[in-house]
Amino acid sequence: MRASAVVWLALALALALGTVDALPPRANRAGHSLAERRAKRGPATRGLEAKLKTEQWFSQQRLDHFDGGDTRVWSQRCFSNFTFYKPGGPVFMCVGGEGPALDPSVVVTGDEHCALMVILAKKHGALILALEHRFYGFSHPTPDLSTENLRFLSSQQALADLALFHAYISSEHSLPAETKWITFGGSYPGMLAAWARSKFPHLIHAAVSSSAPVQAVANMQGYNDVTAGALADTAVGGSAACVAAVQEAFHELGVQMKTPAGRRRLEGLFNVCGGAEALEPPTTWPLFSEGAADPLIPQSNDPACTDPACDIARQCKIMLGETSSRVHRRSSRWASVSRMQEGGAPGAAPVFDDSERPRSAPSALALLADLNKIARGGECLDASYEANVAMLQNTTLAGGWERVWYYQTCAEFGFYQTCDPGTKCPFTTAPHLNSLQTYYDLCQLAFNISGGETEGRVAETNAVYGGTALGATRILFVNGGVDPWRAQSVSEPRPDLPSIFVPHASHHFWTHPPRPSDTSETVNARVQIAYWVASVMDTPSDRAGHHGPSDLASHHGPRVER
Repeated sequence: MRASAVVWLALALALALGTVDALPPRANRAGHSLAERRAKRGPATRGLEAKLKTEQWFSQQRLDHFDGGDTRVWSQRCFSNFTFYKPGGPVFMCVGGEGPALDPSVVVTGDEHCALMVILAKKHGALILALEHRFYGFSHPTPDLSTENLRFLSSQQALADLALFHAYISSEHSLPAETKWITFGGSYPGMLAAWARSKFPHLIHAAVSSSAPVQAVANMQGYNDVTAGALADTAVGGSAACVAAVQEAFHELGVQMKTPAGRRRLEGLFNVCGGAEALEPPTTWPLFSEGAADPLIPQSNDPACTDPACDIARQCKIMLGETSSRVHRRSSRWASVSRMQEGGAPGAAPVFDDSERPRSAPSALALLADLNKIARGGECLDASYEANVAMLQNTTLAGGWERVWYYQTCAEFGFYQTCDPGTKCPFTTAPHLNSLQTYYDLCQLAFNISGGETEGRVAETNAVYGGTALGATRILFVNGGVDPWRAQSVSEPRPDLPSIFVPHASHHFWTHPPRPSDTSETVNARVQIAYWVASVMDTPSDRAGHHGPSDLASHHGPRVER
């Protein structure tokens, strides 16, 4: 490696201490869960550098890159920061995805997906860019979100957007032909970052793909299997006893769901929106079960958070009743239950002896209800099927933002987080509430896409990109130990396709601005990424057989017709 050893030692120390450029505290994460996608970013950064151009618009983006006869164009939001750029330096691209609208901080602090990228840009003299994904944020290529217009929403169109934006920036700023572009992203943007390198090796030199589920799958059983393991991880405050408590709570939830009297009890315990008989329609049952599990999803686990139910450690304390008086008796009981479970079939209903519970001790179901009330801040649990369908059928730009990502799951990826009998899912498996069909039904109602069509499209997506066996080089995959999305990512390193596993870390946690409270594993991951980026900067590019923008469709691979 030709990079200065002194520079990289300084960078490693800065990353370890969390003192790089005095970056502000991390913003709330935005993930794939309903609650997380509702998180809004903070106000735009003020007092930006003179060389920073905010809220630019690329006005010549094509609506359809794969129809030569369609010449329509639209304006796409983009951001650039030339503060650190040195002539001849690389371009670091933060890839936009399905989250909320980008703001200028994405090229200043890097925000939640690209903070490390911004740190490395200063060391490499890189131009920093970000491109908002079509149909998300304020980048609207069509006047509404009708199913007819959503046919222009796909990962393939988004990748072609990146390629045309590459050509625009290269021309607009007279970048040398040998400029090395590196894409960065976490979650769906991480998928796109990897695929940009895979599909456009003559344009993208390398990619850092964090927490990227590149293997599409309709029935994503692995998500809740990993969730069970995360709740048992003692390094983040979990335990086998916690998993047993969660299993009992959801077992009892399933029992109560079977009778009208039980459903009345659930409506009261969990403060279900709509009051009495809100859970009478069977269509509400999967939504209720999923909603009750939502506070226990470890995707955004942050051990340094301060809210009363914000991480696995606090959630497990609530589920074990350790916030009340009979701590020792109750915790011992859960430990006994967990031992009884060992060696049993995965997903088997736990066996409990209620004689062990003191009469004053709350049931596991009551503790789960307490957790939900704390996590929701007093808000009711909305299980209305009609409201959920109406939200997904809202085709307006102002109100249809939930519809957009769900369309991509129906049309490309699946990723449906079921809780099937016989799996490790710690939530309700009997009755079988969160089945694959419940998600397919919403695809049909919202977009007239059947379950069979979704399965076919998931297979096509993997055929186009290769899943976890994608044929590419110089892509670094990074995954966290308690992140359920790692079930669909690249975990085994291959020659020229390395991977990093970050123990006990949640969804692309290392891409966030560093803090003194970050674990040693997270800090070490950042250092490894930094060294890898330095190493690929010293490798020759793939531009010998350069293809111009006119070759987009042929180089991008087959278009999957929708």
